[in-house]
Amino acid sequence: MSSRRVRVITLTGVLVIALIIGFSLLINYLSRDIREIPLPGAGASSSSPETSGMQENNGLEHVVVTKDNVQDVIATLDRPVSYTRSVRIEIMYEGGMTPPYEIRTSVNDGATAMKISGSGISANKNIVIAGSRIYIWYDGDKTPYVRPAESPEDEKKSSDEYQMMMSYEDILKLDKSSITAASYMEYSGNGEFCVYVQYVTELLHYKVKCYISVESGLLIHVEKYDGDMLIYKMTTSDFSRSEPALSAFELPDGTNPVSDP
Repeated sequence: MSSRRVRVITLTGVLVIALIIGFSLLINYLSRDIREIPLPGAGASSSSPETSGMQENNGLEHVVVTKDNVQDVIATLDRPVSYTRSVRIEIMYEGGMTPPYEIRTSVNDGATAMKISGSGISANKNIVIAGSRIYIWYDGDKTPYVRPAESPEDEKKSSDEYQMMMSYEDILKLDKSSITAASYMEYSGNGEFCVYVQYVTELLHYKVKCYISVESGLLIHVEKYDGDMLIYKMTTSDFSRSEPALSAFELPDGTNPVSDP
C-alpha cells in the first residue's frame, strides 16, 4: 500500500472520529434541561439570547437554572414590599369543579388585606393581617374575629393559606429527589420571565408545576395534577407595585391597623 493511500485513509479516519465526537457533544448540549437567569450578584453581565427582553437591573449575575440549584435560585428572590394583584383559584374534581374563587390582595409593608369572592360565596370574606394580628369578617359584619399571629413568618404563611395558595418558600424544603424539572422560561400567560419548577408531592404523589416571576418575586401560576387530571389551578392578574390605598385595610368597626396601629 502506497504512503499516499495510507495518509488518505488516516486523514479520513481522523475526520470521521472528529465528526462523531462533535455530534455527541452537540446531542449532549441540546439535551441539557438548563436555562440562564439573571440574579442579584456582584456585577452586571451582558444580555444573552436566553435573557433577551428582560427588564434591566443593576448588579445582575447570570447563572444556570437546573433541578440541582433551583432551590438556591428561588432563595434569592424577594417579594415586593408593597403591591396589589388579583388571584384566581380553581379546584377541579372528576366530573366537575367548584365555583372559582376570586381574591383581591393588597400588601403594604408587611400588612396584607384580602377580599375573597365567588359565585359559591353568599358574602365576601375579608381578611387583614397586620400588627401581629389576623382579622376576619364577612361583608355585613360589624366587628371582626381577631386572633394573634405568632411571628412575621406566621403572618406570611397565613396570608398564603387564606388565599388558598402554596408558599413558594415551601419548595425550599423539598427533598431534591422530588424535583423533576426546573428551568428559566417566559410564562405564556403574561410574558414575564419565570423560574419554573416541577415536583412530586411526598404523600399523595401529586405533580405540581410552579412559575415564580423573577420580575416581581411572586408565585404567579400553579397547577396540580392527580395523575393526568388537573385538580387545582392558581393564576394571577392585575399586578401593580403601587402602594395600595389605606382603605383596603380598614376594619368593619372603622379602625385601621395600618394607619392607626
